[in-house]
Amino acid sequence: TPPQWVVEPSSAYPDVRYIIGLGEAGTQKEAEAKAVESLAAIFNRSISSQTSASMSYSEGKGEAEKNKNLKQDVTVSTDVKELIGVEVKERWTAKDGTCYALAAMERQSGVSIYMEKAMACIGAIEGFLNTDESEKNTFSEYFRYSSAVEKAVELQVYSAYLSVLEPLGSRDGWNEYAPDVLRIKASKIAKNIVVAVVIEDEEAVKLKPVFEKIFSRRGFTLSKA
Repeated sequence: TPPQWVVEPSSAYPDVRYIIGLGEAGTQKEAEAKAVESLAAIFNRSISSQTSASMSYSEGKGEAEKNKNLKQDVTVSTDVKELIGVEVKERWTAKDGTCYALAAMERQSGVSIYMEKAMACIGAIEGFLNTDESEKNTFSEYFRYSSAVEKAVELQVYSAYLSVLEPLGSRDGWNEYAPDVLRIKASKIAKNIVVAVVIEDEEAVKLKPVFEKIFSRRGFTLSKA
């Protein structure tokens, strides 16, 4: 007779406490791998969010104003190796040789793990954004914001995991660490930095527009002089 966790997994491992995945295969090793993949798929299906941001700035003389709108669909994919705290709890082999396995992650344990990682990211972001007046509108400030964006992307992943583990959990104030918000601030810093590309080698002059395009794409202002 199949055990209860095979017939009705949620009765043996209730949803309020666990996130589970069931695997079935010809060998025990394959069944365990499928169970873990099934659990990861729950995160993959559940983690999808839309972010939108808008940026406006004045340009030129008078009241001429340009509005730039940024809208982006963000999907965070989940890989098995990214998940921490997953354990194969059960194994069973039927008389016909079919192997079963159940992988589980305890919600509260997962919340503790990913909350700790998320708070470490927030600490790193705040450290990057803590600039003094001498760094304002300099490459140093720009690269600090660029580093903050990288950590913000990592935070977004952990936040998405937490939204699956603890859907009603409070994460107030994390919106200010959204990657798009920081990217817009970085682009505003870049806009105030004037860059002149000078190629001293006459044979390499043709590379000048290439470098200028790289800087302009990142929002820097090209020097006309």
